[in-house]
Amino acid sequence: EIPNFFTESKIPMVNNSSISIYKNHTSDLQQCYSNHTVLYIIDGMTKIYIFNPKHNDEIKGKGLNIIKKWGHIKELKKGDYLIIPTNWLYFLETQDKCIIYNNKINNIFTIVPNFIRDYYKSFTLPDFISSVN
Repeated sequence: EIPNFFTESKIPMVNNSSISIYKNHTSDLQQCYSNHTVLYIIDGMTKIYIFNPKHNDEIKGKGLNIIKKWGHIKELKKGDYLIIPTNWLYFLETQDKCIIYNNKINNIFTIVPNFIRDYYKSFTLPDFISSVN
């Protein structure tokens, strides 16, 4: 059973859930803009490299093999989950098959800016909203 996270929040939360199936896959570098990004391994195993936002300048525009030295490496297997905080970057490597439940959790204050950022790539947020970054 997939665990339900952050059910005790006093602020209404909005979940955007998806399930991905990978086999011998390396994902692109992704940044978490949601309040929380939860990766739950339904089956298989994966290796995830997560990067503190303070390394943003060192890793932007470089190949994944080069930036690994700045990452925290976590191996996740069936039943494991990882909660990635806001603004952290990550990518996944899978050797065999892996089924991952991905849940991006926003609150009522971040859902609109993150929706605009995700679906309108050319849009830039005004300076007064830059704290959401």
